[in-house]
Amino acid sequence: PVINGFSQIKGAEYAATDVSCDLDKGEFKADIAGAYPKAAACVSWERKWMLTEDGLLLVDTYEMSERTVGDVENFIIRGDVYLPGETTADGYKVAKGEIAIRAYSYSKKGKVDLLMTYPRDMTPSITVQDLSIDKKIQKAWGEDLKRVSFTSKSKAPLKGQYEFRVKIL
Repeated sequence: PVINGFSQIKGAEYAATDVSCDLDKGEFKADIAGAYPKAAACVSWERKWMLTEDGLLLVDTYEMSERTVGDVENFIIRGDVYLPGETTADGYKVAKGEIAIRAYSYSKKGKVDLLMTYPRDMTPSITVQDLSIDKKIQKAWGEDLKRVSFTSKSKAPLKGQYEFRVKIL
C-alpha cells in the first residue's frame, strides 16, 4: 500500500517484522510498518492474507500517529476489471463496494471470473500499463496489466482496518 502518501523504502533495514506463515491454516501475516519512512507516521500495519472456503481474505489493520492524506491499496490484475455501476460481459451489474474481474490464467480454462469486495468508504480506480513495448513481457503477461487502486478518504481514522475479499463467481 501507499501509506499516508508514502511508498515502501528499499533496503534490508526497511523489512517487515513479526512475519509468520501457517500453511495448515492457509494464513500469512506480517507487520509492514517498518518498510515505510518515519514521515509516513505509521505506528503499525499488520497485513494478513487468509485462504477461505470460497476464496481469499486480505485484512490490513493499521495505526497511524497522524494522517495527512488517504491510503492507497494497490492490486495488479491480468484481465478485465469492472468498477461499480458497470456491467460485465456476462451481464453482471457491479454494485458499490465490489469490483468484478475477468482474470486470465495459464490453466486450460483460460479465464476465471472473480468478485472482489472492498471497504465502501474507499474509491476504486484503474491504471492501465500497456506492455506492447516489451514483447517478452507481453508474451508472458498479455497486452496489458491493470493496477486497481483503492483510495481511502484523506480524513480516514488513525486506527482501523481495510478488508478485501476475493471469490470465484
